Amino acid sequence: GDPYDTCVCDITPATAERIVAGNNFRFIELSEVDPWDKEDPRSWYMVFGFPGDLNQGEIAPNVLGSNACAYASFIYCGERGNIPWTAADRGVGILLDYGPSTTQNDQGQIVRPPAPYGMSGGGMWKITESASDTDDWSLKNLKLIGIQSAVYEPEQVLRGTRIQHALGMIYRGHEDLRPEFEHHFGQAECRRHLG
Repeated sequence: GDPYDTCVCDITPATAERIVAGNNFRFIELSEVDPWDKEDPRSWYMVFGFPGDLNQGEIAPNVLGSNACAYASFIYCGERGNIPWTAADRGVGILLDYGPSTTQNDQGQIVRPPAPYGMSGGGMWKITESASDTDDWSLKNLKLIGIQSAVYEPEQVLRGTRIQHALGMIYRGHEDLRPEFEHHFGQAECRRHLG
């Protein structure tokens, strides 16, 4: 029943062990999350997902292909019109540009990005903050800020739900995990933003 298309699932330790058993998957750590990203229009972001346009059926009998899209972008600042959302949406949402006039392929040509349907549930990541020293950049700078959940087609904008919203559900629902959250993000910040 969450209006922001987010859920949190508790899994058993045995299930967690099976997920990471093949060394292909791992769980994200709190140090890889930025729940209070400032959304500076000069910072650089990425949406990662699996759009249906890039994943059309079988590539061989009984074999499905899996093609990801790592789309680098910026915060949407109303360049193609205002987004019809409520004050509550603004408090929980993130908007990233997904426009055809601002997208270049690896060869530098302007191209239309794939239709974003199927990318929902993918991560929205801050690649680097504005004014960062790019010579000193590492994977530690990459932070999950949200989960992509919708598209505004006329404006060509992706909407996501801030990861703060999901972390708040965990923080409120699991008293035993609160010390770990407060260690990473600060007690006062957690109580003000997650409690």
